Amino acid sequence: MSRELIGSNREVVGSPAYFEKLHNAHFPGTLRCSQGDDFARSLETLAENRFCHLFKPNLEQIVQELEGDLERGLRDNDYIRDENADNLRTTLKQLERCGVRCYSLERTVDDLAWFVGGDADKIRELQRLLNATGLVPQLLEDGVYGKETAEAEEHIVARLLENFESFLLNNAAVDYVANRISSRLKLASFRKNRHQWSLQARLQ
Repeated sequence: MSRELIGSNREVVGSPAYFEKLHNAHFPGTLRCSQGDDFARSLETLAENRFCHLFKPNLEQIVQELEGDLERGLRDNDYIRDENADNLRTTLKQLERCGVRCYSLERTVDDLAWFVGGDADKIRELQRLLNATGLVPQLLEDGVYGKETAEAEEHIVARLLENFESFLLNNAAVDYVANRISSRLKLASFRKNRHQWSLQARLQ
């Protein structure tokens, strides 16, 4: 099951606590920072220091640990929330300014930032409905709206637009449409009979 990515230092990757431990593990005591400090801002200050090159080995160790955490996240299909992904991108840019090559990790961060928040019960119900159509690969009904759920929904929508009449012959697919419309609109009526399909909805 997918989960929010936890680093080897046991903190959520990209969070202030993660950067605090990452920084303090690889820098001497005089340069240690507290959780309240902006890690990226500290790096920005360091990048402007003419002695920045003296700390390159420390910065490379930070990148090495960060890279290991991100790669493990990809293997485990974990995710990074948007705010933490933004923190990571900013930090990587500042590390580049300090002369440490890590630009390629931004792509890894992008790949991990797939999480879409929402009501887990509703997402689980959506996954159940998508599975019931038989038109998509079976999804893990875990209540997380990730890549596979998004791709399955895009496929269903494409099928709907491609051949509406054929799509409506699949009762499970109809249930899916009703569910999605009722989540974005206030569903007034959705009924089927032998000869007619009727869908009436009003905006929230």
